[in-house]
Amino acid sequence: IIAIYLIVAMLSFLFEYFRLRAEQELLLSLHDLSQVTYGDMGTHLANRRLMEKLLISEIGRAKCYPVDGCVMLLEADDASRLRGQALEQLRLALSLVLRRQLRMQDIPGVWDDSRFLVLLPLTSMDGAVAMAERLLNECRRQQLALPGEAVRRLTISMGLVSVRQPSAE
Repeated sequence: IIAIYLIVAMLSFLFEYFRLRAEQELLLSLHDLSQVTYGDMGTHLANRRLMEKLLISEIGRAKCYPVDGCVMLLEADDASRLRGQALEQLRLALSLVLRRQLRMQDIPGVWDDSRFLVLLPLTSMDGAVAMAERLLNECRRQQLALPGEAVRRLTISMGLVSVRQPSAE
């Protein structure tokens, strides 16, 4: 009877151990899937899918409550002529500037191959303009060395709009 009890206890212990390991691996794979689904792997920012959802959410919040919010679309000036590794280096340099200069509440994301979208929740247009000027000044200080080209400054173009719009368009 003791031997049977030990065998049953050991089997139940092994079953529970492997069940927990399988659940942990599943949770890790779900986390990886969400990273791939909602994150840009090159820049470690939000991707367009997540940014569209957040943008619609911010517009809904602005319609329901009297809160300010702005959206900033920005692009490196040289992005349209670059391809491959040079474009990736440019995107990475710009994403680093965004991560360093934006506030905790601001949400930067990749909009397409060369443009970035930044949600500025609870920010008036004056605050968004100040943030844009800060980003422009920081980009001017950045030295960019692209393959096959001389070192030069990072320059960007950007546009600002209030989220008090009728739609995400």
